[in-house]
Formats: sequence, C-alpha cells, structure tokens
Amino acid sequence: MLKLRLLEWVKKTTKGKQNKLIFPSLIGKQEKDFSKPATSRVNNYRKKLGFTARDKTFHSTRHTIADELRNQNVEEYSISKILGHSKTDVTSGYGSDTSLLILKKYIDSCYDDFDFEPLKQMKL
Repeated sequence: MLKLRLLEWVKKTTKGKQNKLIFPSLIGKQEKDFSKPATSRVNNYRKKLGFTARDKTFHSTRHTIADELRNQNVEEYSISKILGHSKTDVTSGYGSDTSLLILKKYIDSCYDDFDFEPLKQMKL
C-alpha cells in the first residue's frame, strides 16, 4: 500500500484533517451509514471474481488484518488505531488469534538458556 502511495492519497483526500473520511463516495443515505455502501461494492466485486463463500466478506478482511498484525508483533493499541477502533477492548474481539507458530516462538524463548542435554540422556 505504501508503494502505491496510499499515504499521499489519504493526505490529499482528507486535506490533512484528522477524522475525515478517506472514501467520501462510500457514504450511505444516512450520514452515519459508512459500512453498508462499502460492503455492497466489495461484495459485488467479490461475486464477479468468483468468490462465493458467504463467510468471505468485506468485514472479514478486518479480522484477517488484525490477525496478521498480531503475528507481526504489532501492539494492540496500534492495531486498534489501524482498524479505526476507539478502544482496544473492541479490537481484542477481532481476528481468530495469534498463530501457534508465534506462540511457540515465545514459549521457546523462555528456555533459551536451559540445558536440555541431561534430560535427553535420562532413561524414562
């Protein structure tokens, strides 16, 4: 996204103002109805591309992004801001969880200085 100059586009679109919509054309009939028009557009593209699974939606990408950011060790506060949540407790419900490989890495790091050789030589 950065290579596509997303940040420059956002700055130009929002004129540098915080809390301004970066996709103003996606506003629905009501001023607070931001997600429905975007979801509708993405779902139309999704169907045209042949994605028919009902669980693969516009909103599910937010959960996937939350998972990917956690797996990159991004702190919850930053993930919350990226997803547009005002509180991290909302963000904690997003995504499936941190991958087992990441968790294993943390568990393994607890034993970096532990010598397992005597245990390996024991007869059980």
